[in-house]
Amino acid sequence: IHRNVTSQQEVRQYTGRLRSVFDQSFDIGETSFRTTASFGIAHYPQHGQTPLMLYRSADSAVILAKSSGKNREMEFDSEQDTEHRIRLDLSERLEQAIRKSELSLYFQPIVDLRSRQTIGAEALLRWKEPELGFVAPDVFIPIAEETGQILEIGRLVLAQALEALSQWNRVAPGFSVSVNVSPGELGRPGLISDVSALLARYQV
Repeated sequence: IHRNVTSQQEVRQYTGRLRSVFDQSFDIGETSFRTTASFGIAHYPQHGQTPLMLYRSADSAVILAKSSGKNREMEFDSEQDTEHRIRLDLSERLEQAIRKSELSLYFQPIVDLRSRQTIGAEALLRWKEPELGFVAPDVFIPIAEETGQILEIGRLVLAQALEALSQWNRVAPGFSVSVNVSPGELGRPGLISDVSALLARYQV
């Protein structure tokens, strides 16, 4: 709590001094580390008239600061807070959708223009939320990437796609299925072993 603040510039100077404390490297063994700090700013009484309300406003502001690039300060903004709460609600609904298997795959055919034969399909993830209806992938995928839910979703997509492919290959050998992989998944430890295990399970 910083009392008797007279200007926004004073707040920025104060958080700047705090951030400079963290903005110093330190060594552990032969490895050098550097920390950063993000700050959420809430003013009394504009952003809350009780300690709890001020805390919630400051907490919302620091979350927005982290999501905007980290290592910065951000003042509470009611419009941004509303957007944040909407994204948080979607994240919670998405978590339930994963648990309840509400995510499903739609397959878009891939056609060879010369032979005019369907030679494969692209697996497209779709989410029909019970109350919201269909939620566009460009809405929920970024949220899943931010929260880490994309890793579990990626496993589900790959498993469902390979299960479908194993069935199609019985009647159409050589048929292929492509899946979209998030950049966050590519660096996940165990990705190769997970893919290998699923390929062996579904014999494709």
